[in-house]
Amino acid sequence: MRASTTKSSACCIYKRPTRHEPLARVAGRIRNPDGDVHIAVVGKYVQLEDAYKSLRESLMHGGLAHKQRTVIEWVEAEEIDSPAAAVARLDHADGILVPGGFGKRGIQGMVHAIEYARSHKFHFSEFASACSARRLSMPACLAPRRRGQHGV
Repeated sequence: MRASTTKSSACCIYKRPTRHEPLARVAGRIRNPDGDVHIAVVGKYVQLEDAYKSLRESLMHGGLAHKQRTVIEWVEAEEIDSPAAAVARLDHADGILVPGGFGKRGIQGMVHAIEYARSHKFHFSEFASACSARRLSMPACLAPRRRGQHGV
């Protein structure tokens, strides 16, 4: 038996000394981030608190991995009704996430957000499993190539 472990009398379980260093590093990243990263999430269900819970948690963990505090701005897709509205709502963000949705509501706002992201060479991500975001981004991606320009 090694000196660093002790044998428990119940069920022969070896207890190891608790290591708090990994948890302390994560806590340090939460308390003292190197900076902030602003992510705009343009979606159809942003008013529902838990609609994008897994996306929110993923963004937060991604920020922690890079020693950044993630600041999420929830943008209702229907509020982006023109390219000018996309500039006004998305210009300050460091990245844009367009999660998918079902139905026609908010589609035009999602298209404007995607076009803004692509034309401004933004960090852009689309959540597309069985959703509409990938179908929406393809015309925005191909349009510059049709005009003889290079797509992003």
